[in-house]
Amino acid sequence: MISDVADLLRELMAAEAANISKQGIKHAPTIGAMYEGLTKEILDRAIPPSLNLQVVNGFVEGIDGFLSPQIDCMLVTGNGRKLPHIDSYVWHIADVIAILEVKKNLYGAEMKDAILKQRIVYRMFTKFMGESSTKVDVDFVLTAFAKFSGRYISSYDKSADLKGLEKIVFHLMIIEYLAPVRIIFGYEGFATENSLRAGFVDFLESNIADIDNIGAFSIPNLIVASSNSLVKLNGFPYVAPKEGDLWNIVASNGENPIRILIELIWSRLENRFKIQLPEDANLSKERLLPLLRGKVRQIEDEKWGWIYEIVDLSPEVLAEFEAELWTPDSIETFEWAVAIAATENGHIDIRDEMLDEFARSEGVGKMSLINRLVARRILVWDGEYTLRPIAETLLTIFTPDGKVQISSNATLTGEWVFQNIDLRPRSLEG
Repeated sequence: MISDVADLLRELMAAEAANISKQGIKHAPTIGAMYEGLTKEILDRAIPPSLNLQVVNGFVEGIDGFLSPQIDCMLVTGNGRKLPHIDSYVWHIADVIAILEVKKNLYGAEMKDAILKQRIVYRMFTKFMGESSTKVDVDFVLTAFAKFSGRYISSYDKSADLKGLEKIVFHLMIIEYLAPVRIIFGYEGFATENSLRAGFVDFLESNIADIDNIGAFSIPNLIVASSNSLVKLNGFPYVAPKEGDLWNIVASNGENPIRILIELIWSRLENRFKIQLPEDANLSKERLLPLLRGKVRQIEDEKWGWIYEIVDLSPEVLAEFEAELWTPDSIETFEWAVAIAATENGHIDIRDEMLDEFARSEGVGKMSLINRLVARRILVWDGEYTLRPIAETLLTIFTPDGKVQISSNATLTGEWVFQNIDLRPRSLEG
């Protein structure tokens, strides 16, 4: 569903942007207002009407009354304050779902301006969180963190035992789970995926002396330039397993950015309102190519810095990558038996003698077996000796060619079976 909606909105946006260009208007503020109005219309069409959300422009108000710079487009809930004699609003930070900075042309200077402007809103939210007494349900964060780390944290209090990168990323996920989604939307500008990647790297390098400008917390969730985008892998919904002490922070995409925008917004709405929105049954996964990886270093007792690594991919390599098709995990029968046992019991203990006996009978090392299941995030660590399934339900497919495949996603599994397995009844002949 999301892909279909995104394709329709992309066509509408392209047609209306072309219509704006035909008007012959040279007045920059008027041109900007037209593109902002188009963005508001597209965003409004992507939001389920039952949630009674609004798309407005104006200013975000902090817990101390501080006002942000002017925001081109805000997705909000609740009630704001309309400014006199103008169609613009002041909205409290607690009720802002997403903010969009709209650019007709997005190049280096515009990117920097937008990132620094949105950083102000991010800081306003962290201040609000620091002074708020509202209890937060972090179940979504626990699952996202398990996908990232291979480790399940049963509660926020347990995060005190985390160290280094895991500790920093867990707390980042808490903020990202609650904070407004921050999007920079350029209709034109960087013309290719490669040039957008290079422009972002230039921004990082030119601001390397100011750690506050380039901390991973300050990076927007989505940067769009024409048909290309950069997306932050913060777990909502996109996440990549950590690689040693490295977090894959940002990836690039050269497809329809509206699909990613909707995924980000809908993920935020599900977290905020505790609802389940329709899943995308498109088996073609988003084509995400790594751009920025990072690890942390401790500067002082309570201050950490980031060390970044750029993943340099040539235009030729970028052009060769195609979107992968989603498939259930192909799994060995003995791996499936362990995964099923963990799902039925809720956990599995590596000290269990039955697990040792089973591994020996299958001719595999126990820890090799466990590590393979953790690497694919079928199981995750839940303590020093125990593991748990990352999902409550595990669907199993026994294919006609004798393979065993598993998944926790019912929507995609159903679509995959429909497209790949012949379910027509067969006659039995004596």
